[in-house]
Amino acid sequence: MSRSRGLVFALVGGGFLIWTAMGFWANVFVELLWFDQLGYAEVFWTTIKAKIGIGLVFGAMAFLLIGLNLYLARYYASRLTELHLFNEEMSEFEQLFSGSRMLDLITLAVVAILSVILGLIGLADWERVLRYWNQEPFGAVDPVFGYDIGFFVFSVPFWGFVRFWLLLAVAASAVAVILYYLYRGAVVIEERGMQIRSYARNHLCILGAAIMLLMAWGYRLDMFRLLYSESGFTFGAGWTDLNARMPVYWLLMAIAVGCAGLFVATLYSRRRNLPLIAVGVMIAASLLAGGVFPTLVQQFIVKPNEFEKETPYIQSSIEFTLKGYGLNEVDEVPFQIEQELSASDIRANLATINNIKLQDKRPLRRTYQQLQEIRTYYDFPGVDEGRYLINGEYRQVMLAARELSYDQIPSKTWQNEHLVYTHGYGVCLSPVNTVTPEGLPDLFIKDIPPVAISDALQVTRPELYFGETMDNYAVVKTGQKEFDFPEGDENRFTTYEGNGGVVLSSYARRLAFARYFDEVNFLISPLIGQESQVFFRRPILERVEAIAPFLEYDHDPYLVIADGKLFWMIDAYTITGSYPYSQRFPGLEPVMDQQEFDGDPQGSIPGFNLSPRRRFVRDQPMFRSINYIRNSVKITVDAYSGEARFYVADQKDPLIATWRKIFPSLFHPLADMPQALRSHIRYPRDLFAIQAAMYRVYHMRNPQVFYNQEDLWAVPQQIYAGREHQMVPYYTVMKTSQMEKEEMILLLPFTPSNKENMIGWMAARCDGENYGRIVVYNFPKQELVYGPMQIEARISQDADIAKELTLWNQEGSEVIRGDIIVMPIGASLMYVEPLYLRQRTSRGGLPELKRVIVAQNNRIAMRETLDQAMAAVFSFDQAMALDAEAPVQTTPDGEGTPSVNVNVAYTELAQRALSQYALAQERLRAGDWTGYGQALVQLETMLKKMTEQK
Repeated sequence: MSRSRGLVFALVGGGFLIWTAMGFWANVFVELLWFDQLGYAEVFWTTIKAKIGIGLVFGAMAFLLIGLNLYLARYYASRLTELHLFNEEMSEFEQLFSGSRMLDLITLAVVAILSVILGLIGLADWERVLRYWNQEPFGAVDPVFGYDIGFFVFSVPFWGFVRFWLLLAVAASAVAVILYYLYRGAVVIEERGMQIRSYARNHLCILGAAIMLLMAWGYRLDMFRLLYSESGFTFGAGWTDLNARMPVYWLLMAIAVGCAGLFVATLYSRRRNLPLIAVGVMIAASLLAGGVFPTLVQQFIVKPNEFEKETPYIQSSIEFTLKGYGLNEVDEVPFQIEQELSASDIRANLATINNIKLQDKRPLRRTYQQLQEIRTYYDFPGVDEGRYLINGEYRQVMLAARELSYDQIPSKTWQNEHLVYTHGYGVCLSPVNTVTPEGLPDLFIKDIPPVAISDALQVTRPELYFGETMDNYAVVKTGQKEFDFPEGDENRFTTYEGNGGVVLSSYARRLAFARYFDEVNFLISPLIGQESQVFFRRPILERVEAIAPFLEYDHDPYLVIADGKLFWMIDAYTITGSYPYSQRFPGLEPVMDQQEFDGDPQGSIPGFNLSPRRRFVRDQPMFRSINYIRNSVKITVDAYSGEARFYVADQKDPLIATWRKIFPSLFHPLADMPQALRSHIRYPRDLFAIQAAMYRVYHMRNPQVFYNQEDLWAVPQQIYAGREHQMVPYYTVMKTSQMEKEEMILLLPFTPSNKENMIGWMAARCDGENYGRIVVYNFPKQELVYGPMQIEARISQDADIAKELTLWNQEGSEVIRGDIIVMPIGASLMYVEPLYLRQRTSRGGLPELKRVIVAQNNRIAMRETLDQAMAAVFSFDQAMALDAEAPVQTTPDGEGTPSVNVNVAYTELAQRALSQYALAQERLRAGDWTGYGQALVQLETMLKKMTEQK
């Protein structure tokens, strides 16, 4: 019976070991196949060799260090006759382990286990080690030591880790040696105290001296870390740090070396308390010199005259913070406000007005879902923003990918989930500024298969095998046809035509994937053949993070249509928290995305808080404790093949230059990106949000102003969906005095801290050679410029608007006040806020754009269309300027593109005429004969212009 039980245990144990070994083999083999299929096998092998090499080096060092100490302990202890701790008869258990051979085996096992642990600790920091050995200089020096910034970014963290690892290894050696001596009787615990043999004491004193020397080294490294100090008025070394803590660190370093000497002196002295004296001196010096003394200096010397003493360090903090966040070359431009907009201003900025964003991506996603999902198993996970040349016009648009929702597919069998339903299909695209008479988006791309109004928007490869949410693996080119798209009551099927997956060309590969996914069908399904391919890591962020985990990624990839194909574009960042004197940024507050908007029937949307607090995306904090960031990499992912390409967008960044040395085959010059994709690059919102949060403080470059915080800015609040939230940076197509033509920019207003009037606005340019230029427009401080919340208050207080909003909210519907858009027009500002109406239902209803509010100076109006609202605000004649002939404009990226008049396009006039007709009918039904006559006059004007153009 006992033999049978032992055999069962042996079989179970052996099976478990085989299963575990197969899992390890499958993980490594599948990873290699995946990287090789993407063309990044070199990246895989470089990473593997680095991890194994670094782990072996640290493991071998630990084995030598701990093994040598235990060997010495064994050598010294072999002189003893006692083999146990107490002078009592040994138990059966003690006798079992008292033999020299068994004790040696146990000792060797302990050394091996500790070496593996310490090797894994070293392996876990492989990125830091590679950065150190391949570091590139920054070409700038710190203001204290005069070292290149790269020393603080690469070397100080590396040597800090090496010191920490050595401290762990020496401490582990000391603990192992003490336990060994305890067992062998060299250290005896008795009632009168602890008795230690001389050779054991000498051995431990040498280890104690090593720990003291490592502490001395730590104090030297702490001197460099003063440049990250947060103890003074600003970030970085202040007066107290350099004049109190720095000398104290030198003193503590000398004391630590002296204490190491006391430990060594114990070997030759009869005074056994020297180690205790050394430890006591070290603790006392650390508390008094390291803690009390700098505090007293700060309190009684610095604070009474703080500004005078801290001035040079404040200046360094301002300078290096601006450099760390790429804000040292910001263009500051005075913006002389003119309170009134003239007809000439409107005519000169018609392209800007024609691209005012009336569509909000959060309610727009719900609209796309209800109008264009077609089937329940499709979903629009998010809505992206872009710009395209459409029928000769440079237009800002919203677009969304129609992805496959695996939660909603019918009959969830393995075959359906992984072989039949393999991909999403097509996109929806609509301009930001036009809607149908019902208030729904004017779809420029719609339906399945995709139907586009322009050749520039034609999608010839609409299948999406890679997206934002498709997290199931898929097997293509099997004996089972893939579902392509629904066609009436029937379904169209297809077979994948590319090479985007790992080919299952052998039984070994099928076995590896069967173990990798714990799915036996890879082995037994007759549908899988030698040409079958496996797609996995299909969510695009997961995909690029697996390729380059050392980069930080923007939370919002966006979709691009280029040459008839669909691509995802992702912004990647190089970051560090070790840039001297640069203020650290802890992160951003949580942002509610589109899915959360849909799940909230009241439509409460928190703002994008740009104050220095944490923001969690995918349950992980982003940009926490950084003080240097660059958008150094632009990534494209083919939605059909999954091919990922990494392009270096910032050649001057030393961090990306370092990674290029490590992975030379991974990165490509930005010039290699196809022009059809390059024209869609945009300045990333995450980076801009961080820069705006820092610039609102560090635009104060005068140390006196900074010290007094006299000109602190804030990001304004707005009313969104009935609640007050912070404004989000928004993209818009416009032209300013610094631009020759319309461009896409990323824009955010500023207000003075604790006030609601506007003080300026910040813009990042997205097009052509001016990409990445940041401009800050400063308003005159002696003039009142309404801020977003002041306009929001005027909207809420307007009797006519409030009456209509109250009526809508009482009729089973809900009014959603969209983002307020602050648009610089010429030398003035115009405020636009769209209003959406949706029914109160459990599913959120269908949001429809019903009204547009326009405010300028002291005038405000709410109408059905932007043109009507502007007509009410400015006057009829000025509104008619919207239809006047305007100067010829060209597109920002259109070198060689024919010049077109973007403001008199026939389709635009037709849309306006239709809108005027709908308004006239509404006025007629309401009995408003005056309004009916005015609408007919405007309709007549539109029709005449259409006739002239035709």
